[in-house]
Amino acid sequence: MEISTVFSKVVSSISKKNVLGASKLQELAKDDVVTLITQNIEMHSTVVHVLEAFSAQELNSWYQNKVVPAINSATGKSKDIYNMYSKGLNSTGSSYERKCVLSSLAEVNTSFISLLGEILKNINKIFSDEKVTIFDTRMSQLAVLGMIKDSTRVVIFTEFLYSYLIKLANGISSDIPKYREKFMLDNVSDVVKIVNKVLNHEGYYNFAKDIDNIKKHNADLVLGADGRNDGILKYMHTVKGLYSPDFLDSIFSSLSVLNIFDHIMNFINDYKVARNRRNRETKEWLEGHVALLRMDLADLDPTSPEYNKLINIIKAYDVKISEYDEEINEFENGD
Repeated sequence: MEISTVFSKVVSSISKKNVLGASKLQELAKDDVVTLITQNIEMHSTVVHVLEAFSAQELNSWYQNKVVPAINSATGKSKDIYNMYSKGLNSTGSSYERKCVLSSLAEVNTSFISLLGEILKNINKIFSDEKVTIFDTRMSQLAVLGMIKDSTRVVIFTEFLYSYLIKLANGISSDIPKYREKFMLDNVSDVVKIVNKVLNHEGYYNFAKDIDNIKKHNADLVLGADGRNDGILKYMHTVKGLYSPDFLDSIFSSLSVLNIFDHIMNFINDYKVARNRRNRETKEWLEGHVALLRMDLADLDPTSPEYNKLINIIKAYDVKISEYDEEINEFENGD
């Protein structure tokens, strides 16, 4: 993606929301960024823990014997999600999936744990001040927000897909909330792109190097460099060769996250609490799905009281997770 395209989109996004001028004093605290990164690391860790609870043989057998027949007889749009995902993978990702279903997502979620951890180690270099207004935001800081956005997109897609496949295999796919189906359909292409880059050690693997490079050359432009929100457009041609395509993609990914600046004064604390609750609920919810899959692998009777009890527990957690997901989505993507 060209630097002119990305920078113009940034200016357009901010102008549309009228953040500068009308809300010039709104700011983002470094501690808030640290909290969001830390919470995402916890989300990725939970997903990895769940996906690694089974051997490759167990997962592949379950997928071939239970999921594939269910997909073949399903009618909803969600039945095509895994096929869309796997077909979009490059040779590296396809190799992972051939060895073990969902293993490419397990690997990428694992990678995000270390990638986000690297950002935390360098947070003081990226955010030298304790707080930053939208007016003073640098391109490197927007890129960090973009990384958080992509991290969130990957981990939620993984959760939703894993949950759907289990529900499908157990004949309860009709219980999947419609917003989850929409999320998977809307994001599968972007998730594939992220997965392909991460598995090839591209994109975010050069994140720290890219930041060092633009800072070294005094190219970490400030959004309102000359007192206007389109100041970056004046200087972008002088730094054109210093912004890698992957780094520009990171900045582009941050556009929806700019809503943080719209909502930060009144919503950030509630948002952090909601995500913390979601982390706890997600852990129990996914562990419930693991237990359900364990029973399925053991060929337990779906009409047994134990089986039905677990189904009801999962349904109850689904309701809670739905509320938190919608709250987070509204915060990050709402107008």
